[in-house]
Amino acid sequence: MEQSKEMEARLRELGGQAPAGRGAFRRLLARAWEGWGREPDDLDRTVHGVWKAMAGQSLEMAMCQWLAPLARGMGDHDTARLAERHWRQKEGAICELRPFLVPLAELTARMGQVAFVARQPLKVEADVAPEPEANGKPEAGGARRDKWKKRD
Repeated sequence: MEQSKEMEARLRELGGQAPAGRGAFRRLLARAWEGWGREPDDLDRTVHGVWKAMAGQSLEMAMCQWLAPLARGMGDHDTARLAERHWRQKEGAICELRPFLVPLAELTARMGQVAFVARQPLKVEADVAPEPEANGKPEAGGARRDKWKKRD
């Protein structure tokens, strides 16, 4: 939001006026996010949150990359410097988010494997035998040792 305010202030300095209501950029982002409803679980919400943040920062960075040379070419070096500063900030934000992509993808893959295993029927096959006794006294489980002795 700070960057939006700086751009609006610069626009006013140049004799322009900030758009009333939602600007074109905000409308564009709103349309992009409309297709994404509420995600079914925390992992999906986190993944989509990172995607949305990276996409938004990338779009804003592209706009700044376009604005900086345009302003400079028109002789407006103050706006060019402002756009370049915002460009670097957007690039930094993307770099901070990028390290989350691989671990989230790996976690998503693991969770898919866990979900597959969880859907399989549980099979428990084990022989349960009583525990042996020591010196004629029942041990844990109450079984007698002589039941386990080999008979001649």
